[in-house]
Amino acid sequence: MMLKFIACATLLPAAAAEPSLITDYKAATDVRQHSLIDLDQKELEGFLKLETPDYAQAKTIYEEGKHSIRTVALTVPGLAAAIAKGTEVTQGAAKGKLTTDAALGATSITLSYTSTCEVADPSGCFKPTAAGPPAVPVTSVGATSKVDNTYRTLASFSTDAESKMKGQEYYAAFHAFYKKGDYGNGVVQDGLGKKGELADGDAAARDQFIKKGTVYLNVWMQVIGEMERAIIACSKNSDDSIGHWDEAVAFYSGSQDGSAGNLLYRFALKRCGNFGTCGEKKQGVNTEIIAQFTLGQTALKAKKCSEAITIKRKIVAIMSVPMVQGTLRYAWKLGVAKGERVSKESAEGLTFTKGIMPLVAACDSKAAEIIRQNTLVGKRDHNSKSWTDVKKALESTYACLGMTCEQVNGLVQGDAESGSDCKTKDKGDGTFCKEADPCSDSAPGPSPTPTAPVTSGLRWWMIPLAVVVAVAGTYQMTFVPKHGGAAGNQQELVSA
Repeated sequence: MMLKFIACATLLPAAAAEPSLITDYKAATDVRQHSLIDLDQKELEGFLKLETPDYAQAKTIYEEGKHSIRTVALTVPGLAAAIAKGTEVTQGAAKGKLTTDAALGATSITLSYTSTCEVADPSGCFKPTAAGPPAVPVTSVGATSKVDNTYRTLASFSTDAESKMKGQEYYAAFHAFYKKGDYGNGVVQDGLGKKGELADGDAAARDQFIKKGTVYLNVWMQVIGEMERAIIACSKNSDDSIGHWDEAVAFYSGSQDGSAGNLLYRFALKRCGNFGTCGEKKQGVNTEIIAQFTLGQTALKAKKCSEAITIKRKIVAIMSVPMVQGTLRYAWKLGVAKGERVSKESAEGLTFTKGIMPLVAACDSKAAEIIRQNTLVGKRDHNSKSWTDVKKALESTYACLGMTCEQVNGLVQGDAESGSDCKTKDKGDGTFCKEADPCSDSAPGPSPTPTAPVTSGLRWWMIPLAVVVAVAGTYQMTFVPKHGGAAGNQQELVSA
């Protein structure tokens, strides 16, 4: 979607970006525009909450965006002089920096906003002005005839993933498992168009596929992709590494206060309430994730690229905890609680499952198949859901996924903030809901046996070791056959 204005602009020397605080993380670069993607998610969810859900409007903001401006293009008279990338262009409170060099005689320049330009506060946006160049002939770019804002979108996080993330270790696992690059977009479009897995889905199921798919599949991988790009930039000795790392945090937390947001930070808060893992600060895994993001930024500033790789992997492991908790919660709801909202809970549970399945399969393909068999959205009768099998299958891969039984915990009976999932008949003997006690890190249970052979996903027993080497500034992936148990199947990234 394009917004068109008339403006005139003035050039100024490049100035350092104002750092911003994002849920206790101090960004070193200006990523405000990136963080505004959460307002697209908020608006999308609003369309789905209407008495009659407006899928057309939800699709529009999903595919075209509205709040997070990627670039702004100014159409200008032929430039009287070349302008270097990074030069700041201003118009009153509106500010932006050239994203590329502009040649002598160019009639268009492209900027990234450095001022706050928002739908709710347009004071920092380029605006219409009277025709004619301003009275600053040396530093003026002249009167602009058009201003086009182009937006980053929730859809593009998935549709552009293959071109931007090909070869990255985590994206490669998801791509190979789903055999398509835009697997997340496929889930969201099934919900928007009532097709594919949701061809017979009701409004409750469609709602879950759309609003959960955008965050738990699209945004989740975008966060990882930005960390990967930061490490690649670091290997090239590029200062862009810090910007990419900051963007990862912006996409994780969003522009709103984390606890009131609509992205992954808020998702982690919901699940920690269900599993009693919010901790003293009541932030769940967010506390450790933000701490790791800060450590990663420090490592990148010091050009310690290999150290950043280790931190990235730890962040992904911690980010996976709420995904596992979500999968467990809805498997329990369907297999034990047997509530009345089967369609909604089945679809919501499946979106969590889709977000963790490729990593589970990388650890143990048999465990992944058991989970797949028991979370198909088409199986809406309670008897098709084996809670015990799903629980054992997931728990058998915790060590490989980089998490512990203590981190995941069990579904708790009562929580002051989020309430309890347990009904009277579903309460256990103490802290946890019926049959929802956590496993023990000292004595993990055996992996159950699937009732059918694996029909989809990677054959990870053939390709469990991924070695990504920085060669000529790019990562090349080599798969080395290796046999071993679940804990030995973790992908490994080596920086050279």
